Amino acid sequence: MGSFLANERPLYANPSLISMLGYREPEFYEKTIVDFLPDDPMGKDLVLSRYRERVRGVELPSNYEARLLARDGRLLDVIISASRIRMGGDDVVIAIISDISHLKRAENTIQRQYREIHAQYAEVESLNRKLMGTHNQLVDLNERLAREKEQLAATLVSIGDGVIATDTDGRIVMLNHAAERLTGWPQSEAAGRPVGELFNLGGAQVKSRRISGTVSEVTRRGGLEISDVPLALVNREGEERIVEISGSPVRTTDGETLGAVLAVRDITEKHKLEKELAKIGKIESLGLLAGGIAHDFNNLLTAIIGNLSLAKIEAGENSACSETLDRIENVSHRAVNLTRQLLTFSRGGDPIKKSASIVELLEETVSFLLAGSNIRSHFFVEGDIRSVDIDPDQISQVLHNLIINTIQAMPGGGNVSIRVQNVSDVRWLPLAAGSYVKISISDEGVGIPQKHLG
Repeated sequence: MGSFLANERPLYANPSLISMLGYREPEFYEKTIVDFLPDDPMGKDLVLSRYRERVRGVELPSNYEARLLARDGRLLDVIISASRIRMGGDDVVIAIISDISHLKRAENTIQRQYREIHAQYAEVESLNRKLMGTHNQLVDLNERLAREKEQLAATLVSIGDGVIATDTDGRIVMLNHAAERLTGWPQSEAAGRPVGELFNLGGAQVKSRRISGTVSEVTRRGGLEISDVPLALVNREGEERIVEISGSPVRTTDGETLGAVLAVRDITEKHKLEKELAKIGKIESLGLLAGGIAHDFNNLLTAIIGNLSLAKIEAGENSACSETLDRIENVSHRAVNLTRQLLTFSRGGDPIKKSASIVELLEETVSFLLAGSNIRSHFFVEGDIRSVDIDPDQISQVLHNLIINTIQAMPGGGNVSIRVQNVSDVRWLPLAAGSYVKISISDEGVGIPQKHLG
């Protein structure tokens, strides 16, 4: 506490105030109020102006914060509670001065910490916004990844070729549906197994090989194509399929190898078709050969028939050999018809159809083939048999083969029955609805041995 006169000199100060300002008592009283104030807005500008106004009697707030200057130059934050009184005829300002420097320092520390916390909070808010942005990006990427994964899965399912993905150790990572069907292994059971357990490869032109070796080749060579020859894939059930296989390594953008992808194409049907086409090619070649033979044979038959005609003229109609010559001529004409069929076959032509009596053709063919044998024929013709649209030569050949089988089945002789009838109900046969003639041939032969029956 201290009191100051109107001339701005100290009148009284307690020891605490003198000590707070860093003075000794004699020196303190030699100073004026200006010596205790720093040259700043909280010092001289504020305290001195209020002191002078208070001395003049201006009503001012009693309490206010200010700043004092200690003897050693330290600035002291204080609270001044001042009032003016009359003492011995003089105007005296009495002030109670409290040092709040430590409170100010604490306040400044708190404010600084508050600013730091606020700055940190703002930084956290910024990081949180960035984190939320990153989170949203991750959510978007995950959704896109899920869509791409779904599209990839749908694509793999729809691919007709088998797709097998493995890691670098050759263990199964993924199979699509086509690969499941080919190998006989479902994805749930195959995952994690060495690919060599799923199936083996072999072929007529290659040695049997473990498919795990193929994976090693893919990852080592950066790709593999082993479809230059058909390979036989033996699956879980032991079924063999003909396949083509190609493979590629799976690598990251940094070049790290993660595994391999094998594409397995089932070409079993294609392989069968190629074999059938090869057979057709052979048949075509055989047809050309048959055509050449038939042409040459037809020339020979022409010469034979011509000579037979001359022989019949020389022998006369009533000659003992005229009947034999007639039969030879009939057989020769049949041979001509056979060569004509061979020529038709070699040229890929259609049968030459015409309307004819099947009964007459049957009687003529059977009588000719059974002549001189110990087999008797019995014809059963039911009603008026309609004419049929046939190639007589080809039907005659069919009947010829059936009767020859009958003769071979009854070496000791016997009976053969030929039944001919009109039919319209053919639902039990793969035929279009219409009118047909049914021919049934039965004999008393031993039949086909059981071991030869399917």
